[in-house]
Amino acid sequence: MRRTLTAMADARASPGSPEARYPRPMAGWGDDPTLAELRALVYEDGWTPVTITEGAGAVDEVVVEKDGERKTFSSDHIAFHRFVEGVKEDFGL
Repeated sequence: MRRTLTAMADARASPGSPEARYPRPMAGWGDDPTLAELRALVYEDGWTPVTITEGAGAVDEVVVEKDGERKTFSSDHIAFHRFVEGVKEDFGL
């Protein structure tokens, strides 16, 4: 008997977990290395967010600056979006 990917995902996911509710991969689950780097730059290394663009339901973008250098970060990860909301509040953007 062949098991489908969905059946295998359901079998190993605990009830109520995102994997059980959404057995197919989707953006926003798991770690986001882009978020980790941006968080470190802003809250540990002294970079300042200068612009934020919230995507229309998809990708958010943050531009940070330090000593005249700018870096741009973007992600469709749900945790990145929530971080962007907090940065907007913290930095008055």
